[in-house]
Amino acid sequence: VPYVSDTFFDKYVHSSLIYNEFFNATDLHTSLVRHFQYKLEHLLRMEDRSSMAFSIEARVPYLDYRLVEYVLGATDDIKIISGTSKYLQKLAVGKYTVPEILDRKDKIGFGTPLDEWMSDDGWQAFTAENDRYVQDVMPGVLHEHHHLPMTGNHRWKVNQLAEWYRITFN
Repeated sequence: VPYVSDTFFDKYVHSSLIYNEFFNATDLHTSLVRHFQYKLEHLLRMEDRSSMAFSIEARVPYLDYRLVEYVLGATDDIKIISGTSKYLQKLAVGKYTVPEILDRKDKIGFGTPLDEWMSDDGWQAFTAENDRYVQDVMPGVLHEHHHLPMTGNHRWKVNQLAEWYRITFN
C-alpha cells in the first residue's frame, strides 16, 4: 500500500482477523472459501456501483448454490491442472465454445479511467486539500514523504479516507 505508513499498516491491518484469515490460507480450498466469504460481496457491490454511476452495462455470472457447493467440494488437484486455472469450467463449456475463446490469454479486467477523471485542476486541488486534512487529523497514517500529484487511484484513496473520517468523526 504505497501511501499508507508501515506503522499504521502493522498496527491496524495486520491485526485484523479477516486480514489474517484471508491471507494466511494454507491450501487452495481454504483460499477459495475465504475469497467466496470475504471478497465476492465486495466485488459485486463495487461492480454494481461503478456500472450504475457511469451508465455501463455490466454482467456478472450467476452462481447456483449447487454449483458452488460442487466446486468447493471438488479436490484441489482438479481445480488447477498443469498451471491451467478454471480447469473445471473449461472442461464443462469446452464442447460448447471455440478454442479461441476457451484458451484466450488477452483478457483484461473492468478498468475505470481514474487518472483521466481525477486529473483536472478541481480534483487536484481537492486532493491536495484532503491530503493536508488527512495529515492533520490522522498523523502517521500516510507516509511522510509521499508526493503529489498521485495517480488517480491514489487520489481516490486519499479523498475517500478524508471523507470517511469526516463522516465517521465529525
